[in-house]
Amino acid sequence: MAWYTWIHHDTPIEWSDHIQERWEFIRKHKPANEIETRLRCIVEVPSERVPEALRTAGTAYNQAQTAYDQAETAYDQARGAHAPTLLALALELVPDAPCRGSSLVFTK
Repeated sequence: MAWYTWIHHDTPIEWSDHIQERWEFIRKHKPANEIETRLRCIVEVPSERVPEALRTAGTAYNQAQTAYDQAETAYDQARGAHAPTLLALALELVPDAPCRGSSLVFTK
């Protein structure tokens, strides 16, 4: 995790784990008249210059994001592993559900 200036036009300093992805996004998706200024204004900020409270919060945020990503993966895997059971339960509770496979279908 590193701190940078103006990763986004309305945020003077914020952190990023993937600054190269942001540079690539800017090059591909921002208006031509903005690209040079945006890229020139993204400068790494020495960590010790960032207020301690913000650094601490940034670290906690990053850790929470990692935990969230891991939980989301576990949830998706569990949901996939139990898909037939979940579909059977849903159809038991709503026997007249108009579905094809596990998706509701709608009449026009």
